[in-house]
Amino acid sequence: MSISISGSIKMQAISVNFNAINTPNWELIPHKDMKTPSEDELIKQIKELAINRSEAVTEKKFAYVNHQEEKS
Repeated sequence: MSISISGSIKMQAISVNFNAINTPNWELIPHKDMKTPSEDELIKQIKELAINRSEAVTEKKFAYVNHQEEKS
């Protein structure tokens, strides 16, 4: 889709690619219908992430832990 904008001196064409717009990742973004874990489950997740972070040695392991933290 292209949109033309005309001015008094110049004519420009702007190309807009709507397929390049990313949709929100609703697994990461809190929303009304999202399941809320219990306090015990949250503490368990935090402890697991802390253990995984302390044991991470390689870049691949750090990337995995970062990904897990983003999901939590």
